[in-house]
Amino acid sequence: MPSYQGHPFVRYRFIKKVGVGAFSHVYKAVSEDEDRHVVAVKEVNVTALTKQQLSDLQSEINILSQLDHVSIVRLFCVYSIPDKIYLIMSYLKGGELLNAICKREFYTEKDARRLVLQIASALDYLHERRVVHRDLKPENLILETRSFYSRVLLVDFGFAMVSFTNFVDSDCTSIIVYIFIFICCDMNPFFG
Repeated sequence: MPSYQGHPFVRYRFIKKVGVGAFSHVYKAVSEDEDRHVVAVKEVNVTALTKQQLSDLQSEINILSQLDHVSIVRLFCVYSIPDKIYLIMSYLKGGELLNAICKREFYTEKDARRLVLQIASALDYLHERRVVHRDLKPENLILETRSFYSRVLLVDFGFAMVSFTNFVDSDCTSIIVYIFIFICCDMNPFFG
């Protein structure tokens, strides 16, 4: 994966801001080459990060740079200037799976099967490479397009790690939180 010194304005034209995080902004951008490739640019202010957060960001970049799967967000390249790092990634315009789930009254088994197969394929790919995502939740599953029937991609590898131990020892906190919410709120999106 290419890594460049300098600002991505040289190669990409920023269209609009599409997201804001604690230490980052995400922009929709288009490449200035003849392909006019639409991408997401995650701009991270490294001066606001602690040493541990900077280490986590570097780990995220290292992990994403080694992944190439149809259901995992792609990291195309990284640009850096002294106070910022820019991650050039897949642009996913469909929004969070959680929002799509909330807009529907119920799901058919066919709907659930399609999504689960895509997610399971991504997780199998990660686990073959000893990568543990550690933050699997609907907010980190993004639809590629605005259609509910589009491909779903796994994003946000900020907590991901390469594990050389048994995966059973991995942190499952986010899964436990979602199980708790569904039990306490008597919510089950898969049945009407």
